[in-house]
Amino acid sequence: MERFDALLKSVIAPLEVELGPEQIIRLKNHYKLLSRWNSRINLTSVREPSEIAERHFGESLFLAQLLPHEGTVVDIGSGAGFPGFPVSVARPSLLVTLVESVRKKAAFLQELARNEARVKVHAGRFHSVGRNFDWAIWRGLALERIENDIALRVDRVAAITSEHQATLWKKRKKLVWEREQVVPWDKRRVVLVGQSIHVSRGT
Repeated sequence: MERFDALLKSVIAPLEVELGPEQIIRLKNHYKLLSRWNSRINLTSVREPSEIAERHFGESLFLAQLLPHEGTVVDIGSGAGFPGFPVSVARPSLLVTLVESVRKKAAFLQELARNEARVKVHAGRFHSVGRNFDWAIWRGLALERIENDIALRVDRVAAITSEHQATLWKKRKKLVWEREQVVPWDKRRVVLVGQSIHVSRGT
């Protein structure tokens, strides 16, 4: 844990997020739980601590600094809790819902969120959640699978994806992308921030 603690702090240092000791502990507990569960079920193929610190926690916290401090957020296809759980740590006033349709991964998320008053878990697909959100966040999902539901039920979006995929997403019509931020540790990956087309039209 000492190594991961140092890696985590080095990842956080250049970001515009301020995390206190209790928040750092929550992130480290996430890592410990992930390591324990990942030995039994395949939550993530990333196993090297330095890669986990950057690819999972770093990217999630990088996205978090682009979000407001209040409101409702849905993390679609949360998997091992990224980016949604670190977002909830960095933005503690947000109400975050982690959505995961794979049963074993949803069970992990429920354990992760056991003592988290502002983190909820929905074991199912996004269309079955049954409520609207201020923000949707995700990574590693094909946009065409979720954009119809997002356009109808979410105001704003922030997604982690590859530079190539971002170029393709910008050609689609149901979301309006406003800005693109390059991930510091991997120039091939970006965070896209935008809004649903119904918001951009003011309807």
